[in-house]
Amino acid sequence: MVPPALTLHRAAGLWSWAFVAALGVALALQISALTLPFVRVSIVLAGTEDYRLTHTVQLMWDAKLYLLAALILGFSVIFPFVKIAGIACAWLLMRPGRGRTRLTATLAALGKWSMIDPLAVCLLVVFASDQWAVSADTKPGVICFLAAITIAMVLGAIAQRMDRSSSESAAMHAEATVVGVPASADGIKDRAGRAVTRGRAASALVQPWSWLLPVMLALSAAAFVTTLSVPLLQIHQFLLKDNAFGLPQAGHALFTHGQWALGVLVWGGLIVAPAAVIAAQLVLWIVPASPSRHATLWHMIATLREWSMLEVFAVALALFLSEGSSFIRTEARTGFWLLFVAIGAQLAANLVAWLAFRKSLQAAVSGTRRAAS
Repeated sequence: MVPPALTLHRAAGLWSWAFVAALGVALALQISALTLPFVRVSIVLAGTEDYRLTHTVQLMWDAKLYLLAALILGFSVIFPFVKIAGIACAWLLMRPGRGRTRLTATLAALGKWSMIDPLAVCLLVVFASDQWAVSADTKPGVICFLAAITIAMVLGAIAQRMDRSSSESAAMHAEATVVGVPASADGIKDRAGRAVTRGRAASALVQPWSWLLPVMLALSAAAFVTTLSVPLLQIHQFLLKDNAFGLPQAGHALFTHGQWALGVLVWGGLIVAPAAVIAAQLVLWIVPASPSRHATLWHMIATLREWSMLEVFAVALALFLSEGSSFIRTEARTGFWLLFVAIGAQLAANLVAWLAFRKSLQAAVSGTRRAAS
């Protein structure tokens, strides 16, 4: 448990210097990603050109993907440095309070949007795969960028977890002062556990809306599974093969062409993590658990969502479809629409799960007060 009055740097002790060193590595990798070649594009009769991260913004802009270029500039060029600075500030300078909690939560929630550029590169490489007139290959800058963003996301999650522990510690001390129970996590949880009905599923905490989450989960799961089995987009471009691809096909194409880092991103961020979110929400909903277990499950869902890139990919995909006709003309297939259905249903399920989590916390506090009286 983190002492409630300390900065995270002091609370972590000697391990804090490893955290700071990792943050420095992330910064060095991010700077390297800006200077090293990012992607090489070869077009028949137009030649071959290497693009750095900043030049991919120019590539998207020249292809009339204006909004995508702006998002890449904001989230993949500027925001990573803002996040590293924010994590450093939260870790080294800020004491417990709403400011630090909001900062760490915001940085954690927005971190995955930095992946919009690698996901756009994934689309470019997949579109160009098995084509004779155009080809695209990644360069070392992509590896540096993915490593920098991954390290920053992990460090952000650590900072958020330690801040949450510090906030819970402060709340427990305050609650102990009010109700007169031992000022420790075990003391409060034990008292609450005897007062709150054990074995309650989250569905019992959000009446009369208990039917909504299973419906949204079923819709999300069905749409997501179907999305994996049907194409998302199909190419319709003169001199190019009319290839169609879905998420598994995209991941396979990336691995086949030696783009293992992007392949891991597709399989991990677009297939494994979203499936894990749905499974965790289902467990939260139907498995009886104490309020503390509900809180643990909710925090696990929130962490998994930070690594689920479906929303980021959907935005990149939609922008390619709407703005990219002058670059590579594509047509939406069934999987494209099902992808948005799956995302919408999962967001609705997440909202209901959050309400259940809040109800669980209220039940825990009420049970602690009754136990002390």
